[in-house]
Amino acid sequence: MRRSHWAAVVLVLIMGVATFLTACGGGTTTTTAASTETTAGVETTAAPETTVPASTESIKIGQAVSLTGPSAAPAGAIVAATKEEVEYVNANGGILGRQIELIVEDDKSDVNGAVAAMTKLIEQDKVDAVIGPFPQFVESAARAVSEKAGIPTVLYIPPTIESAKDTSFNWTFLCTTGPDGLSDALLLLLQAEGYKNVLGIADGLSIHQETLALVKAQSEAAGITLTVLPDTWNLDEQDTGPIVAKIAAAAKKTNPDAIMVLSNPIHAPGIQKGLRALGVEQQIIGSPAATSPAMFMQGPSDANGMLAIGPGIVNAPALPDGYPGKEDMVAFNDRFLAATKQPADFYAGFGYDALHIVLNAMTAAGSTDHAAVRDVIQATTGWQGMQGIFNYSATDHVGIHGGFSEWRINNGSFEFVRDLNAGK
Repeated sequence: MRRSHWAAVVLVLIMGVATFLTACGGGTTTTTAASTETTAGVETTAAPETTVPASTESIKIGQAVSLTGPSAAPAGAIVAATKEEVEYVNANGGILGRQIELIVEDDKSDVNGAVAAMTKLIEQDKVDAVIGPFPQFVESAARAVSEKAGIPTVLYIPPTIESAKDTSFNWTFLCTTGPDGLSDALLLLLQAEGYKNVLGIADGLSIHQETLALVKAQSEAAGITLTVLPDTWNLDEQDTGPIVAKIAAAAKKTNPDAIMVLSNPIHAPGIQKGLRALGVEQQIIGSPAATSPAMFMQGPSDANGMLAIGPGIVNAPALPDGYPGKEDMVAFNDRFLAATKQPADFYAGFGYDALHIVLNAMTAAGSTDHAAVRDVIQATTGWQGMQGIFNYSATDHVGIHGGFSEWRINNGSFEFVRDLNAGK
């Protein structure tokens, strides 16, 4: 894989989306001091005050996240959101009468890095809980570390179809919708728009491949003919010209109403631009990755007109009144915007949700006891996060299976079209 080129792209993206990893430096970051000012807005997830603190020592939250490597660009928003929310909670009294100390370790966007980061946080830093890591392909190894240690952990990783069915996990939880929720939202979008003949293709990410396979499996019952191209590409691909040519050839043959291109925000705009240059004018539909500000790094016009599915936090102020969680989403977006000078995106929502799931559980448990916190997370139902509504159980450690709306890209912004499965 051509890592040197991708590293350069990642660096540009990190600077472009201004995620402000100022204290990270590729190593360990500890946040203990609270800001004396807060951003105006309604907040329902900050912990209530407690009158009998069990300890005056800080509560240590370990964050394993991609500060370097191919996943660093989107993970930047996760880091920024987590840091901002820790400062916000601390400025409002912390939880259990104690301040939150955030300790950040780089998972380096690979399996070995994730295992090393989590091991250090658990064994050396003695954290009370872990949030992260981020890359989907480290899920199995990362969960094994926390399961063995017996420490409550909320990972940013979307599940695979197989891991979503696994009921053996005791200590680890996910906080991102998997292929089931994505495929459901995409089918609802296709039906709402009246598309009957669709062409589909996906990059090599498991979440995209499995989502496309589920849409294919369910399309006939939904009255849709979906032609899936077997071709794929990796995150470090420099030339998507051959892929664009294959899509264009298939579009000429099948004459679809729309084309689903489930891809990362680096390649999706360029693929649409390439298709337009070849005279392919059908509507392009993207995955939640297409609702990242990184879509506009190569110029807003490349992505113009694309449809995509994404949670409400994609553009909280644009949500209609009555949208589930709008008030909290707008308040969080205001704080994030004030801290980073960038609006919150769905990656920032990962950071918010994982942190508050853990802090809310500690508050409800009245302590940082590992088993007590784990039990509260597992019993959490009806909790509104930035990505949607969470319902965990002993047999469901994914917790979220929807949360999406339809968005249209217009001149560098995301316009709300309709709710798809936001309340699911």
